[in-house]
Amino acid sequence: MILWIETTTMATFDSDLEERKVARAFSHEEILQLLAKSHDCHPSFWLLRKAYVAIDFCGGSRPAEMKSLQIQDCYECPNGDFKITYLPEKEKSVVSKTLAVQKNETLPTHCYASYVKAYLSEIKKIFETGPLF
Repeated sequence: MILWIETTTMATFDSDLEERKVARAFSHEEILQLLAKSHDCHPSFWLLRKAYVAIDFCGGSRPAEMKSLQIQDCYECPNGDFKITYLPEKEKSVVSKTLAVQKNETLPTHCYASYVKAYLSEIKKIFETGPLF
């Protein structure tokens, strides 16, 4: 789940009103806005962020699981989807899990697999194995 922090004023037991930081999940529309936006400044940085968001949105992974993803564990299927195998953080009885990032040909701006493909093609120019992010 992708979160962002906002400051909210809320009532507490020991005082009337207090400002606190509260996490809020991004909506699906906000995620699509980020992915559809073109970023001229630092395109490699934004490509990494878009791939991270696409994988996280499709997999619902924990932050530690996202950090453990490896380049060599990502592969493209013949239909254009991407499969990523990883070790689950909390499920000790499960040896590995696979998440799918699906291709969407009808709406290219909603095609999460295209961001993963673009990111993998760029990172594989430098590294063949190692951490994905």
